[in-house]
Amino acid sequence: MAANSTATKIIDINQTAAPLYAFATQNEANQFQFLTHAMRCLVCQNEPLADSEATLAEDFRKQIALQIKQHKTNAEIIQYFTTRYGNSVLYNPPLNVETIFLWVLPAVFFYCSNGHFMAQFCAPKAA
Repeated sequence: MAANSTATKIIDINQTAAPLYAFATQNEANQFQFLTHAMRCLVCQNEPLADSEATLAEDFRKQIALQIKQHKTNAEIIQYFTTRYGNSVLYNPPLNVETIFLWVLPAVFFYCSNGHFMAQFCAPKAA
């Protein structure tokens, strides 16, 4: 029994819609939590990997867990996914030439719709 007392403690992480993942340290478990909430399911679009029941999301979670066990950093794991799937896999994509429309288009739409509203309903009425 003495040999078992020196064994690495296994920490289980129970995801909302995912099976149990076992990690050797709490830091690895925290890294898994962070990454599965920082990336979105490509099937569900507005659902984090942690909550998605899609098969693709399960495959992504398995890949994340595998890379964490290989001692990859968050940046390396994120790079792995963005290289293969683009910035759309991230909940907060970086502001660059490829994603400028994701950041600017909502503001332009809001501005134009408010401008149209103001012109239609707030303009003085002709008698």
